[in-house]
Amino acid sequence: MKKYLILIVIINIFIGSLVSFSNSENAVDVYQSNINRKARKEKKNRKETIESVQAPTLDFDGDSRPIKPVLKSIYDSKKVNWKIVLMTGDNSIMAFDNARGKLYKIFQDLGVSKKNIKQLSRDYRKVNKKIRFTSINNFEKSLKELKIKEGDGCLIHMTSHGSPRGFFIRSQGFLTPNKLNQLLDKYCLNTPTIVLVSACYSGIFTQKNMVKQNRIILTAARHDRTSFGCGPEDIYTYWDGCLINNIYESDTWNKLSNRISKCIYKKESKGGFRSSYPQSYIGEDMINLDILYKKLKKKKKIITISKPDNKEKN
Repeated sequence: MKKYLILIVIINIFIGSLVSFSNSENAVDVYQSNINRKARKEKKNRKETIESVQAPTLDFDGDSRPIKPVLKSIYDSKKVNWKIVLMTGDNSIMAFDNARGKLYKIFQDLGVSKKNIKQLSRDYRKVNKKIRFTSINNFEKSLKELKIKEGDGCLIHMTSHGSPRGFFIRSQGFLTPNKLNQLLDKYCLNTPTIVLVSACYSGIFTQKNMVKQNRIILTAARHDRTSFGCGPEDIYTYWDGCLINNIYESDTWNKLSNRISKCIYKKESKGGFRSSYPQSYIGEDMINLDILYKKLKKKKKIITISKPDNKEKN
């Protein structure tokens, strides 16, 4: 009888364990099921959110497809009073001053007043009442005279040779990223600021303290690469030529940057040159900023680079 009782106890314990184990499995299954259900729900919500944001649009071929939401600059170029400094750093070739002179006219076409554009040249033959002789001091004077304030925009174009140290100014040494950043902070303040640097190794201007949310910086080369088009036979440097040829065709600085990179790739590939890798930094406040504020009446204007301006009007 005792043996039977012991056997019954063992059987009950075994059955209880099975029930307990079954309950545990059920609990795990329920937990996992809840997780799966929650995941499916979140996935569905994400999909619905994405689909609601990515409204169908027509691409160039007329096909309907979803697109990602487009971020936009906090600045409205139509309301920004742009003030500009155009500076060359060397007079060993005409390409630098050719680009300065052409951009002087282009920016006026795009709505910038002559009085809001300062020019500096390292070629003393170009110096007159409207064009200063290039030096770091004169560059600072030009920025100071523009009296940039809230509501204004600050745009700098510099073209010359370059080195890993900075932007070359003949007989002056180098304008370094640190020095340029100091000048921009002092005179451009927190206004929307665009820096265009055409020089070898100019990617150094997209590093460290130059990078700020209110700035766009486009350069002709990576910090460790040379750029091309600095021969005596060149009308413009490669990068300046691509900038000039594409600025009218681009609505935003983002698009212009992409067009310039494609243009450079074609030129360097055709010439068999090592890639210069043009660089761009676009601060979060400047994403998809429109190019200046006044478009030409004509939809497109083609700029050729075969003939520079022989005479400059100031």
